[in-house]
Amino acid sequence: MASPRGMRGFFRSCCLLCAMLAVVLAAGCGKRIADVSEPFTTVSSDRNDFEYPVTLPEDDGIPLSGAEKAAFLSTGDFDTNLSPEQTREVLRYFKHYVHQERGTVRESVERARLYMPYIRHVLKERNLPGDLAYLPFVESNYRVLARSRSGALGMWQFMPSTATYYGMKRNAWMDERRDPYIATRAAATYFERLKEFFDEDWHLAISAYNAGEGKIQRGLDATGADSFFELRARDGAITDPKLKMTRENMQYLPRFLAVCKIMRNLDILGFEPLEAKPVPAMTTVALKPGTHLPSLARAAGMNWETFRQYNALFLRNYSPPGRYKAYVPLGSQDKSVAWLKKNKSSQYANWRAYKVQSRDTAYRIAKRHGITVAELQKINQLDSAGFRPGVSILVPPKKAAVKNSRPKSQIASAGKAGKQKGRTVRVADAQTHCVKPGDTIWSIAKQYNLSPKEVLAVNGMTVSTAHLRPGDVVRLN
Repeated sequence: MASPRGMRGFFRSCCLLCAMLAVVLAAGCGKRIADVSEPFTTVSSDRNDFEYPVTLPEDDGIPLSGAEKAAFLSTGDFDTNLSPEQTREVLRYFKHYVHQERGTVRESVERARLYMPYIRHVLKERNLPGDLAYLPFVESNYRVLARSRSGALGMWQFMPSTATYYGMKRNAWMDERRDPYIATRAAATYFERLKEFFDEDWHLAISAYNAGEGKIQRGLDATGADSFFELRARDGAITDPKLKMTRENMQYLPRFLAVCKIMRNLDILGFEPLEAKPVPAMTTVALKPGTHLPSLARAAGMNWETFRQYNALFLRNYSPPGRYKAYVPLGSQDKSVAWLKKNKSSQYANWRAYKVQSRDTAYRIAKRHGITVAELQKINQLDSAGFRPGVSILVPPKKAAVKNSRPKSQIASAGKAGKQKGRTVRVADAQTHCVKPGDTIWSIAKQYNLSPKEVLAVNGMTVSTAHLRPGDVVRLN
């Protein structure tokens, strides 16, 4: 007869197989996300690369003060029943942050206070341990834009496959892994699953959040271990390199336990408590597709950086097609709604996703779709070097694309009169002009009876960026 532990391992293996199958089915049979590259590449200014330290810090030799000792000896949901050796390891991380990395702690607390009330509310609602609220410190220092080199994204650092499994959407317009509220709810659901999967052994569950439940369970099965620290101690006996824990996996739990002791005792350790500054009450407003988000931020009395901290899921300066909401301060709701009512949706609302191909350049893509390079760069918030193969960008809808590889100015209805090769054309109808050798902004403006300033403004250019090449398409109105 199989032992209880063997049966438990068999049951978990079956659960893991079902979970993996569910991920595959969700990706293959559900509604597919079109034209999304992996890892998803966003605006260069959004890059906030984040990596875990993989070496245990040396003990600095500085004795703990009375306050530090009291904080370290405090216990919470997870830091009890540690052996002397395990306690010393946690102590080294504790001293490292309290003595050498005080700036990191301050910055993390400053960011955490924006989201902590909501995180605690969700954990309490799900009947989950409150100290889990401190895991984003280890994951991202509470950065909603944090991206690891492995492709994990957001405050809770979800990988693409895990995000899909827990219902988070991604496309060329937005990525819900960056939404602090959606990602917090997804993380809570993941914790519920890990809690059940590991029979409420939170040391294993927390380690699995980092390494993956499959890797941790296979390690337990291979070594016969029953706990995280036992698994780590027996890791050297594992011969399969895929089952071996990385240094990051090994140190993730001790580092988190040290962070819990610090975050629970910020005041006595000389840090500003999370509750020291009031957090503005936030509410949501419904967006029209193609809403210019920086303008909405100004209408709501928010600077762009603050707006993005609450609305990080948007990858562009314009809101996506469909029904989406933005977070604004409760006191500015009426002003925000009034601004949204009088402002029309942008033309960019109908732009579609396109994956950059190997021979594509910003110039070739813009030419193919009948727009200027400046406009292509504007909506995608990328410079010319950012249009790399595999990157998902936005381009005009197919019906607006110019099929002729050398587009010509179009003539239709009424407007200002100008001259072109002996013919009279009207600027309102001459939608675009295909640049020919020798053309400049000034010569094009004169040809259509416009001022150079008007042409520059329509194309999102300045005098310093108005570099034209034959084949470029210049918008005229």
